[in-house]
Amino acid sequence: MNIEKELTKAFNELDTVAFDVLVCDIELPCDISSAEKITKRIYSKERRTMNRSVKKKSTALIIALAAAMTLCITAGAYVFNHKMSIGSFFGEQTASELENRGLISGQVVNGKHFDISIDTVLSNGRNFCIVATAAPKDDYGRSFASDSSAAGRVELAPSESADKLIKGISASTGVENGMIVMTFTSELCEYSENVTLPMQLLINSQADRQKGVVDAEFELKIEKNFDALHFISSEGEQLELWDFGLHITNVQLDRRAANDSTVFSFMEHIELEFSDGSRTVLDNSANPEASILDISSISVNETYDHNIEGSATFGHLIDSDKVTAVTICGKSFSAHKAVQ
Repeated sequence: MNIEKELTKAFNELDTVAFDVLVCDIELPCDISSAEKITKRIYSKERRTMNRSVKKKSTALIIALAAAMTLCITAGAYVFNHKMSIGSFFGEQTASELENRGLISGQVVNGKHFDISIDTVLSNGRNFCIVATAAPKDDYGRSFASDSSAAGRVELAPSESADKLIKGISASTGVENGMIVMTFTSELCEYSENVTLPMQLLINSQADRQKGVVDAEFELKIEKNFDALHFISSEGEQLELWDFGLHITNVQLDRRAANDSTVFSFMEHIELEFSDGSRTVLDNSANPEASILDISSISVNETYDHNIEGSATFGHLIDSDKVTAVTICGKSFSAHKAVQ
């Protein structure tokens, strides 16, 4: 078992209250790379001591500190485990890959009823995907954080001033260990490798019959961290592919090749061909009960001439550099070049 797994296992055995008591007087670093270096030094130095059966409380303190510094940021009585939140939507493998690439964020925003952790922000300069976690700070917030909550919905949304910056929104919300895990995908109106987007956390309350109550407002920095590749069909239609999704613009697709007659069905079955000759099929209908779907979100529009424009966010990362062809509804697109 590697260091990360050992620390995570030990950390998960501690409850939140016990953790707070152990680290309440210690300022933990919020920078992941610095935290990892400190963790490795603590772990290599103290593991020999732990193996000689030191007091259980001291061992727990060392492990809790190391795990917290490697994986987490504390806020109030909560510990944000960014990998857990990312893994709940994209799977543990993708969460680990993003960590290895240094793409797990550490921004924490303080709201009225929730503390919000920005877990990761993925961008190809135009399309972007956000994973964030909202931890309730009071009983009102906790009323929204159950799988069967009838209180209403908590969600990420752009501020009004962001309307001119983005187009097309797909958002989802789930509950994990008493916290609300959210994804938000959209597209920038103009290509940008570095843009600041005004965002907010909204509460839609069933009990109060209030919608769009702002719990927190903050600025989110979106930096390009993936390249988009250009694919083209025999008719000259264009497709863009990156490690976490794809986009098609004004493409004519055969409705008979789709799973059903709705426009969303055009993006529900995607075949990828790789340079080694292997193929991967992304299809949610193949295993609709899976906890991690092949395609986590879809945004589709039908144009006035019945062509399709849409985006799909994958449920896990792919190696787009090794993809030679993409097939959607029987139409094949061949690799061309990188695009902006």
